[in-house]
Amino acid sequence: MLDKKFLSPQKGERFLWVRFWALGDALQAAADAFLIKKKFPDVSMSFLTTPPYRGIIAAQPYIDEVLCGNKKPFSELFKTARLIKEGKFDWIGSTYRGGRMPLLSLLGGVKNRIGDSMYFQFINSFNVYDWGKAHGLSFFDRSEPCIFAPPDSMEYASKILSKLPGKKIFAVIGASFEAKMLPPENWVKILPPLIDDGWNAVLIGHGEKENNIAMRIIDGIGAKNAERVLSLVGKLNFTQMSGVALSCDAAVGNDSGPLHIAALGGIPTIGISDYILPKELGYLMPWFHPVTAYNKPLGNLKNRHRSQSALAKIPTEVIVDKIREIYAV
Repeated sequence: MLDKKFLSPQKGERFLWVRFWALGDALQAAADAFLIKKKFPDVSMSFLTTPPYRGIIAAQPYIDEVLCGNKKPFSELFKTARLIKEGKFDWIGSTYRGGRMPLLSLLGGVKNRIGDSMYFQFINSFNVYDWGKAHGLSFFDRSEPCIFAPPDSMEYASKILSKLPGKKIFAVIGASFEAKMLPPENWVKILPPLIDDGWNAVLIGHGEKENNIAMRIIDGIGAKNAERVLSLVGKLNFTQMSGVALSCDAAVGNDSGPLHIAALGGIPTIGISDYILPKELGYLMPWFHPVTAYNKPLGNLKNRHRSQSALAKIPTEVIVDKIREIYAV
């Protein structure tokens, strides 16, 4: 029985879910919105984020409207608050713990505010996790795919991947900083045995630096193997990337936005990291398979020294064997 103190959204009410950045965080927040919309299908579900993520969020069938704004600097926060106020939302929520989120909710004039702020929780109407539990929702539930690619992105992916017949692996070689990135030399050892098993590799990343890494990998595996590798580093927007990810048979790579696309899209995913990642990052799918350098929790990012050398120590055959285990090659 629902605790009377936890109100429920009513039919036709407007619900705004918020996450500004980065890509992986925004996608995990979209997964939260998916859960809310599934529980309350008659609400109008809006999503507030930053412009780079508008396209991929708007492509999700459970999102009815996308707004763009920001929480920094304060001048942008006030503009975004006005945008929220103009939207006349009945509900606003986020799992983001920073202090500006409840301020944004309050300034936006939203009556029902759910969150988990470290500093200003008293501004919120309900704690987001307690509110979810009262309604039978867990915001850590990732038991079904919840990121989808629109038809035009799937069609684009079909064309661009047509040169790679057979099974394909979505290989995420980039990340937000070097300590999260498997060294190129390790990729050079991982890809040839997979290619021998019949896999084709699609390299995914962003920017000139990661493009150079892709070139080093392709040069390192030799000309014959290179025919089975397609680099799309820097060539895709996020919506196109979702089509490519969901057109592949598996994904492997560093903790990053593209890996979240694959994992949340239901693709069997091998995530490579130095430490055991916290549940708040959302890699809780039954089809997600972690490979870590150290069998202990990451803890606070600010308190733990991280280095690419930790990832370099992961035996490459462990990653290859994990992929083979999933597909029983």
